[in-house]
Amino acid sequence: MTGIVVTVDYTGTATNGVDYTTGSVTVTIPALNTGNTFTINSLNDLLAEGNEIVTVSISGVVNATEYGTQVQNVTILDDDAAQILLEISTGNIAENG
Repeated sequence: MTGIVVTVDYTGTATNGVDYTTGSVTVTIPALNTGNTFTINSLNDLLAEGNEIVTVSISGVVNATEYGTQVQNVTILDDDAAQILLEISTGNIAENG
């Protein structure tokens, strides 16, 4: 027995390559095992864009049958504060009177 190959899709409000990296979109479950793990690495940026969601779902299974729909949401917590730039220009203001 060679194992089960599972194809995994990533969707959601986060963008692969911009907000996170996955390394691989296929996961192999070794023979005689019931699961395997993989890592989603978040990428740090300087944008205050709020928390974002990565939705991980199975889109294909080889050598087995998916039992129900397997979906997991992962939240990437935004650690950046919104920045406000105040620019003051000097000038003359006419006095009413």
